[in-house]
Amino acid sequence: MKTILTTIFLLYACIVFSQTQLDSLSKVRSEQIKSKEIIESQIEETEKKIIAEILKNGYYHTLKTTYKGETFGLNALTGYNTILYLKDGDRIKVTGSDGIYLIVEFGDTIGKVFLSRVEAPLSLLTEFKYHEYIRSLQSSQKASSSSQSPQKASSSSQPAKTTNTHSSTCSSTQCSGTTQKKTRCKNMTTNCNGRCHLH
Repeated sequence: MKTILTTIFLLYACIVFSQTQLDSLSKVRSEQIKSKEIIESQIEETEKKIIAEILKNGYYHTLKTTYKGETFGLNALTGYNTILYLKDGDRIKVTGSDGIYLIVEFGDTIGKVFLSRVEAPLSLLTEFKYHEYIRSLQSSQKASSSSQSPQKASSSSQPAKTTNTHSSTCSSTQCSGTTQKKTRCKNMTTNCNGRCHLH
């Protein structure tokens, strides 16, 4: 009889202990979820402040190259002529966006560099917020340019011409301005996804 009572007591103690542990685990998990939500809301609020500040004042960035001696071409705002070369360690100010380019200032020179060449400090932000920032830059520039002067019709608004010259399933596209996806190109490219790539 003592053995049965001892077994029942131990079984009851084990059940109570297990339930207490489950309750503790549930409490810890709910606290983690709450703290995660708080942190995510703080991050989102900070991202909004950063984006607003950058849209207002631009941001400074020090270029970092992947390979030793690599340079970045700074193109003229119109056309594709390289007006100077930037090197590792040069400090630029990003002030706007133009399709696949970022508009930057380097000293007294204003030009544009490929978006992929400049890793923004916004890499700390979520990818969605970074793209939201780029869209905000583009819309703010369109608004300011339309309020300054009426826009002239240009050849860059022509749709891309597509001709199938390759035996593959991809088409060869002559990009004279912007494609249907609003990317800017100037040379014949081969693509499978509707985008032109500058060569």
